[in-house]
Amino acid sequence: MIKKCIPIFVVMLLAGLVCFLFLTCSKKSTKQEQESTPPTCSVSPVSLDFDTVIVGEYLEKSFVIKNIGKDTLSGMVIESCSHFSTVPDSVNYNLAPGESLMVIVRFQPDSIGDKVCVIETGNSACSDVNCFGTGREPLPACSVYPNNINLGTVTIGESADSSFTITNTGGGTLSGDVKESCGDFSIVSGAGTYSLTGGHSQVVTVRFEPDSVGNTTCNIETGNDICDSVFCVGIGEPAPACSVYPKSIDFGAVTTGESADRSFTITNTGGGTLTGDVSKEAYQYQCDYYFIVSGQGSYSLASGESKTVTIRFAPTYSSYWECTIETGNDLCGGVACVGEGYVPTPTCSLSTTFLDFGAVLVGWMAERTFTIYNTSTHGEYLSGKADCHYPFFEILSGGGGYSLPPGGSREVTVGFFPSFDGFFTGTIYPDGLLGGHCADVECIGQGYTLTPTCSLSTTLLEFGTVHVDSMARKTFTIYNVSTNGAYLSGEIRLWGVCWGFSILSGGGEYSLAPGESREVTVGFNPPWDDYFTCTIYPDWYLQPGNCENVVCVGKGEGD
Repeated sequence: MIKKCIPIFVVMLLAGLVCFLFLTCSKKSTKQEQESTPPTCSVSPVSLDFDTVIVGEYLEKSFVIKNIGKDTLSGMVIESCSHFSTVPDSVNYNLAPGESLMVIVRFQPDSIGDKVCVIETGNSACSDVNCFGTGREPLPACSVYPNNINLGTVTIGESADSSFTITNTGGGTLSGDVKESCGDFSIVSGAGTYSLTGGHSQVVTVRFEPDSVGNTTCNIETGNDICDSVFCVGIGEPAPACSVYPKSIDFGAVTTGESADRSFTITNTGGGTLTGDVSKEAYQYQCDYYFIVSGQGSYSLASGESKTVTIRFAPTYSSYWECTIETGNDLCGGVACVGEGYVPTPTCSLSTTFLDFGAVLVGWMAERTFTIYNTSTHGEYLSGKADCHYPFFEILSGGGGYSLPPGGSREVTVGFFPSFDGFFTGTIYPDGLLGGHCADVECIGQGYTLTPTCSLSTTLLEFGTVHVDSMARKTFTIYNVSTNGAYLSGEIRLWGVCWGFSILSGGGEYSLAPGESREVTVGFNPPWDDYFTCTIYPDWYLQPGNCENVVCVGKGEGD
């Protein structure tokens, strides 16, 4: 009942006092225990040395937090360094007495150099952990690709190239010295020393140039133990050799508008591969009449292989044409082509090229003949026009235009008719002045006249003395005594001053056959007293000189 009467605030006041006394006594007791008992936390080790780690890689180490006290040990491990981290990132712990915790620390530098970090253990009873480490460059690493090279089969005197690549696939600097000591192999580019930083490469080009037949190997040293050497192999084969047959082509004579084909063959008589390009010689206008029918263009001939090239010669007009066909390889040279374009020409043959007419009487005519033959063997017609433009020679038959097939002929008759004495020449053109297929026919002949023989009954007419007013008459006779059939022709005339003389009959022109005669009467009528003379020409003008002259004499007498 008494307890029930105690006021509530008294109870609360007593309770507060008791609590205050308890807490005060508890702090004093804890402090006295701390000062008198060992720590409750053990950290081991308190220092982590990561030594050297390649930039970009990491190394992990650990330390242990142990509760060596009697109470629960709590805290959170904290780090705030860029190159260090705990695994996992956040580590909270509540350790009962005797329990421990392993904390893993990762050192992963992202740059070179010394790095430090303090890992806070998260409880004042626990020591912090000091971390040390150095970031360094990555070590170089080497990749050689490919490290085996097969350069195949290469002709002696030629070469083949191939390449390999050295790459620093690590860090730092990859150094070395590329070299070789093989007779048939050489380094074209990339030889000598190199220094490659991470990710960089060097290309090395190797050339295989064999000087003997067979397999050859070579080991290319890369100059660094971490890099593979490069094994090279190649096969040397004989050099190609070229045979061209024939080396020259003669197409002969080819009719314009027609064509002829000829061929030559290119053969690789050696080893390897014989290459070239068949074409016509550039800038040679005469090659316009030559055409590569087949085999034109590039070729590639293995040992023993051949290529046939066919050339066509097609001239368009008459001339001699040359052309060189290029094989495109100095071992082979060019092929010289020659040919002649011609217009079909008929062949003419004559039975004779000389006509001798001999001596032909003036006014008469002699005939001679010759024959034109077409002796062509290619089917050509012989055309022309037999012609003559010389005096006293004339084509009597077979003249004018003609066209003779092969084997045909034409007979031509020529006449010679001199109109006066003399030697005469002329030319017959069997195929006309513009022909030229046939030779000319030369003609010769002599014109001559038959000489009659004249005889007179007298060459002197004496009239004596005649009275002035009288006339006396005298006669003489002209005889043609020719034995060769010649006619005696002429004109009887007085010549000079013939006072008192006249021809009374038988005068004028005449023509006497052999054996014929003509009587001529001459009158004398003197005009005055005096002596008179006169000459009579029996063959005046037409044929002078065949007869002698007749002289007339007389005397006139007056009263």
